[in-house]
Amino acid sequence: MSTPPAFGARIVSTILDDGELEAIWRQDLQTMAGRIVKMRHALRAQLEELKTPGRWDHLTSQIGMFCYSELAAEQVDALREVDHVYMTRDGRMSVAGLNASNVAYFARAIKAVVD
Repeated sequence: MSTPPAFGARIVSTILDDGELEAIWRQDLQTMAGRIVKMRHALRAQLEELKTPGRWDHLTSQIGMFCYSELAAEQVDALREVDHVYMTRDGRMSVAGLNASNVAYFARAIKAVVD
């Protein structure tokens, strides 16, 4: 049996017991979640603008930091080998790794392996 360290609980308690710190924390959560949603929409828009074959609505209908791209294992391998884009072989990708600077590159790489 294992007991988690107490310092994590102390940090949470410190934040949640202080109204000002809790408000800052909640705003940070909204900011992070909003960025993830924005990146999902940006990737979908880029793929659709590039006329990438297939449907990409699953990118914006899923939620969370991770997303199933619906790419085949061979396409994932090609992304890794050619474009140095990394995800699990089942196509699970980290949306948190996308940003305004790399989303277009990622979309073009996906288009290349899907075409």
